[in-house]
Amino acid sequence: PRTPDSARAAAHFELGEHLHRGGEIAGAQKHWREAHRLAPENWTYRRQAWQLVDPGVQGRTEIYDGSFFDDLAASGAENYYPPLRP
Repeated sequence: PRTPDSARAAAHFELGEHLHRGGEIAGAQKHWREAHRLAPENWTYRRQAWQLVDPGVQGRTEIYDGSFFDDLAASGAENYYPPLRP
């Protein structure tokens, strides 16, 4: 089950995807930023938004607060994937 914030983040992310496909880039970015705020631990949301804004270059931009490399360094590469469970 999802927490309320996790559910809202998923909704914002999907709405952003829908808007981006329709050419509403600024609207998409607004929803992706909200998804990032609500679920900061979700790397999929971050990677996808960065990739659609600047394909292949997931560095810092004026659109998002972080970047792939900065955020990875801050959280630790060992935390990129969830730990394996036996």
